[in-house]
Amino acid sequence: MAVVPYCMNYITKPNKMKKILNISIIAAAITLILSSCGKYEDGPGMSLRSKKGRVAGEWVIEKSYTNGVEDSLNVYQQNCRYVFEKDGSGAFVNDEYTLVIDDVPFVFEADEIQMEWEFDDKKENIRTRLYNETSSTWQDWNEWFTITRLTNKEMWFSYTEVEDGGNVETEIHFKRN
Repeated sequence: MAVVPYCMNYITKPNKMKKILNISIIAAAITLILSSCGKYEDGPGMSLRSKKGRVAGEWVIEKSYTNGVEDSLNVYQQNCRYVFEKDGSGAFVNDEYTLVIDDVPFVFEADEIQMEWEFDDKKENIRTRLYNETSSTWQDWNEWFTITRLTNKEMWFSYTEVEDGGNVETEIHFKRN
């Protein structure tokens, strides 16, 4: 009696080969589709949360970079929070903090300013505007910030400004508070 190697069973049974081939093609297609889902330069590749769902929440500045070099956060940046709601509303919140200049303390009181935010049509950029309580009007929209990373715990923006005839690239990393 001849012994048939195990792998030969697949060759002799065409229905099993077709099933394996079909499963392989489906798996490859799913892998290809999922690997191309990433919208943002630094990720994530895929998320089950909506983009609005990932933006919604309270955020603080974790790091700031100018032309790729990390900046030290000033006391103002260390004490501000951004609150984004799913409906496009929000708030810019400053906690009370003290700034000491030449041994003289200056106390800045806590403040909260109403904010609105929106995505562009492709949800690749975001912008905000603040409410001016003195004039009871909304300020003009800020420039668009390019979203480079948007996860449930991290949100990174970048923008370019022209200063002294050259481009200055700024990237701000927020973390969920």
